[in-house]
Amino acid sequence: MNLRLVYKRFWWAVLFVVVGCRVEQGGPKMLDWEWRLETTDTTAVLAVWAGAHRAQELQWLRGVQRVRLKLHLPDGQLLEPLELVPTLSGMADRSGEQTSLALHAKVSLQSTPARIPGRVWVQYEVETSAGTLRGSQWVERQHRSGALLLLPDILVGNGGVEFRLRVRRVQEVEGEYFPSSERLRVEVFQGVKRLWSSDAGVAFLQVIGAVEPVAVGMEHVYQYRWNGRLNTGQELSAGIYEVRLTLPARPFAYGVTVPLYWRGLR
Repeated sequence: MNLRLVYKRFWWAVLFVVVGCRVEQGGPKMLDWEWRLETTDTTAVLAVWAGAHRAQELQWLRGVQRVRLKLHLPDGQLLEPLELVPTLSGMADRSGEQTSLALHAKVSLQSTPARIPGRVWVQYEVETSAGTLRGSQWVERQHRSGALLLLPDILVGNGGVEFRLRVRRVQEVEGEYFPSSERLRVEVFQGVKRLWSSDAGVAFLQVIGAVEPVAVGMEHVYQYRWNGRLNTGQELSAGIYEVRLTLPARPFAYGVTVPLYWRGLR
C-alpha cells in the first residue's frame, strides 16, 4: 500500500472522529442522516434525508434553513462546494400533534460523473434557527446502469491496482447472460485514447454464465488486479486517468467510469 496514501487516509479518519457530528448552540446530539451520491453516465446528484421523532428533534428540524457542503476527494482535495435548500414533510396523530418530521433535499453536482471517485468525504453545516450542526462522513457513489447499481472502488498499492465493483440488482432482466468467462473488463483511458485493457490478447472460454446477482436486492462483488503495466509492458506514467469498468453482459452491458490517481509503481 502506498505509504503517503495511507498517511493521508489516516488523518482523514482522524478528522472524521474529531469533527464527527458536532453540535453547537443546543441542537440534538444526533439525527438519522442519510446521504446518497447517485450518478448516471451524464448526471450526478447528492441527496440527503434526515428524520426526527422526539420533541427536541422535531423542534430543531423545523428550524433548518440551509445545508452547506464541501465534497472532498479521498486524498483531501476539494471536489466542489454545494448548498442545499431542504424541504420538510411530516405526520401527525389524530389530535393533530406532529409525531414525525422528515427533511429531504438534493442538488446536482457541476462535476462530470467521470471525475467522481467511488466515495467522497462530505463536510456539512446545517444552519437552523437554534444553532448549527456540523458533521462529516464518507459517502459512496452509487451509479445506475440499467438494471444494476454499480458501486466502484479502486485500491492503489505498491504492487499495482485492485479494481472492485460492488453490484446491487434493482431490476430483473429476462434472458441476461455473460457470453464468455470474462466477468469484469477494465480499460484505462487518457482522454479518448485507450492506454490499456484487461481483455487485450486474452482468449476467454466460450461459456455462458449468469450475471450476478440474480435476485433483486442482492449484491455481488467483481474484482480485477492489475500490475500497472500497459499491454506493451511499459509502466503507466504517473498522472490522472479515467477507468472504465464494464460487465460485458448481453443483451446489455453495464459500466461506470471513475478517475484513477496514479503515482506510478513503487
